[in-house]
Amino acid sequence: MYSKSGIIDDARKSFEEADKSSSVPWNAMIFGYAQHGQAENVNILFNEMLQSKAPLDHITFVGLITSCSHAGLVDEGSEVLNSMETKYGIPLRMEHYACGVDLYGRAGQLDKAKKLIDSMPFEPDAMVWMTLLGACRIHGNVELASDVASHLFVAEPRQHSTYVLLSSMYSGLGMWSDRATVQRVMKKRGLSKVPGWSWIEVKDEVHSFNAEDKSHPKMDEIYEILRVLLQVEQMLSNCEDEDILMITSCGL
Repeated sequence: MYSKSGIIDDARKSFEEADKSSSVPWNAMIFGYAQHGQAENVNILFNEMLQSKAPLDHITFVGLITSCSHAGLVDEGSEVLNSMETKYGIPLRMEHYACGVDLYGRAGQLDKAKKLIDSMPFEPDAMVWMTLLGACRIHGNVELASDVASHLFVAEPRQHSTYVLLSSMYSGLGMWSDRATVQRVMKKRGLSKVPGWSWIEVKDEVHSFNAEDKSHPKMDEIYEILRVLLQVEQMLSNCEDEDILMITSCGL
């Protein structure tokens, strides 16, 4: 709980007071450090776990690989993947491969990520492919993204997030015809992007809204204020630097 809310020191205190005979407190603390980018502390804690003879499990290694991924420690993460079964007797599961793909993907080593997927002894699930697709979008690898998407279209043809990621990547690269093709396929299959909702509390009242939402009871007031702000922005953009210091010269 503490590590999730960012109070890592309190999490450590709770860990020190906990019964450490099982893997649970160790795993929780490893994930806490991993979430905060403290890879060195993860490594220290893992060595302490080994010395304590606490049992290792598959979750322990998810935390270790995640830590390496977030810290950009590709070689170290690769070593964890390669030693899990041979050194610790923990067989790789789907989540370990997904973490490995994320490890390579974040570092831009997409060929290694794809090679890891190809080496899997069982069929990769949608999460593994989605992780690689996300990395392709970040690094602009269109060719590999198209190949990954073809697998996702077979595995989960009605998963809208695949189409959204592809569409976003094509937009970012200025590939408008490809983006239009993806959107046509979405429309043909009756798919649409699920809108993301946002909330804000003003004077003890919670307001919710999403993009292009016009259902708010104070919509007219909101859009009027937005119109004024856009006018102000336009006037400021027409000002010289010295005019910005003297706002009245723009009629404000």
